[in-house]
Amino acid sequence: MTTSTRITALPAATAVTADDLFVIVDDPAGTPVSKKIAASAAAISMAQLASTVLQGTTNINQASEYLTIVNSGPASSVHLTSASGFSATYIIGIGKDVAGVGLQCSNKADGAGAVFTQTSTVPNNLSPALFVAQQNTVAPAAFFHQQVAGAALALEVGVTVGTATVGQKMMRWFTLGNHLSGDVSAYDGTLRWIDPVLLETTVTLQNQTGAGSPAILTLVGSTAASAQVIIEMSAQPSAEHEGSLRFFRPTGGGTYYPSRIATSTTVLAFQTSAVAAKGSESWNTQLSISASGLGFYATTPSGKPTVTGSRGANTALASLLTALSTLGLLTDSSS
Repeated sequence: MTTSTRITALPAATAVTADDLFVIVDDPAGTPVSKKIAASAAAISMAQLASTVLQGTTNINQASEYLTIVNSGPASSVHLTSASGFSATYIIGIGKDVAGVGLQCSNKADGAGAVFTQTSTVPNNLSPALFVAQQNTVAPAAFFHQQVAGAALALEVGVTVGTATVGQKMMRWFTLGNHLSGDVSAYDGTLRWIDPVLLETTVTLQNQTGAGSPAILTLVGSTAASAQVIIEMSAQPSAEHEGSLRFFRPTGGGTYYPSRIATSTTVLAFQTSAVAAKGSESWNTQLSISASGLGFYATTPSGKPTVTGSRGANTALASLLTALSTLGLLTDSSS
């Protein structure tokens, strides 16, 4: 007669392998029968059972992590993919219905916290590796935040493999109607604005390639007429010459050698100032240009003068002095 041993009295195993056996009760609600099943078959059946049981909505209330996977091996902990016939909107869906974080990825060691790889098998430009759809009128769709002093870059875009080709773009943006508004070249870093650019603060051009190298702003147009700069004020200035292009050369002591090209309703004026701090300039007009002509040293512009009179009677000299004085090139104190 076989001696019976309770399962609780059997030796304890410390690990499970694929060929290990489990004892189960088949059909416990009908005709129960004790059977065995290999661990490998049990794992597959449990996964299929979990898929069936978890369909629909599963509510949990956890004080700590619901599932923790610690992987110390060479393979992925979880790999999800789609196969032929897949027609769902997504493989994994995360819907956050209350305040808090929906998905957090903390990078604590070497390597990337998250990687999106766009392989060469993607057939068209309508299948991005990462797509962010903005449907909110208040909160931004993406936000990069530096949270410590001296933080590294919050966003970096670059070409890291091979050599970029002429015409290759690193970044581009569109406006309403899928209109290309601008792009950045991956070949030489050229920033191209196709639509008008609104500047509401200071823009600094700085050449960091070496001492003595100038910062160069190059205008390139498809035709000679399109390679031009247009400076247009959207509103009437509140004071004369308020609309201007200003130049400040530093003295090295906190002040500048100021100069500017200023506009009024009728005159374009080239002006200079004595050494001053920004905002404390005392502008003096050196040359004025209008539709009427030229004016020098704050003189109202006038047309091209004509010198008349007889040279022998000095009437020509008087006429010349008058003409030059009218232009502002001299002060006629002769008699």
